[in-house]
Amino acid sequence: MATIKEIKEELVRDYAYSKADFTGENDKPLNFKQLEAILKKEKAKANVVEESGDTSLDEFDLEAIAEEKSKFKDDDLITVMAGINGRLLHNSQVGNGVFEFRRFGQKNKIPYKELKSMNNLARKTLTDGWFIILNKDLIKEFNLESAYTHFLTPARVDQILKMRTDDIREVIQKLPKEMRTTLFDEAKRRYDTGELDSSFIIKTFEDEYDISFEDNLPIK
Repeated sequence: MATIKEIKEELVRDYAYSKADFTGENDKPLNFKQLEAILKKEKAKANVVEESGDTSLDEFDLEAIAEEKSKFKDDDLITVMAGINGRLLHNSQVGNGVFEFRRFGQKNKIPYKELKSMNNLARKTLTDGWFIILNKDLIKEFNLESAYTHFLTPARVDQILKMRTDDIREVIQKLPKEMRTTLFDEAKRRYDTGELDSSFIIKTFEDEYDISFEDNLPIK
């Protein structure tokens, strides 16, 4: 049986969790059962991706509205994930304050009304994958299905790094600009930890990005 430490390490390594995600209400650390449940949920989502071939949007359907899933209320909270690395801020245009993300894969709850505003006033942040909606019905409502076929998730990054090099090149070329950077960052992180050691895949990334994994300097 895995220990609390091992579960945390797996969540950080494979599902882009941070230490801040391991605390509950009043900053109380999550216990073994809570952490185990989180890990099981993440593994179940990853299995959905593998079985579906990323074509059904099930990977992005973490928050389903009971019964009438296509009818959202303004105060319905929808889970949204950061699709790019680094600090990402969204200043509400409808009085909801500031929503902050600090890394690729981090999740936050955003009201439906706020997402409607983003779709109308800052749609590029949705179509380019800065903010990734984790609700299949809302993705369809906002007509984002085609864009989502090329978006990254932590599980997809793992899949990409196991592909043939020609397929990796094709994925990179179809990614939105900021997500191209995110994929490189994620591959580089795995290279630094020793998880990525295929010389063919490393060379593919270095050729596509013209950046050396060894020193982060331009190759040409």
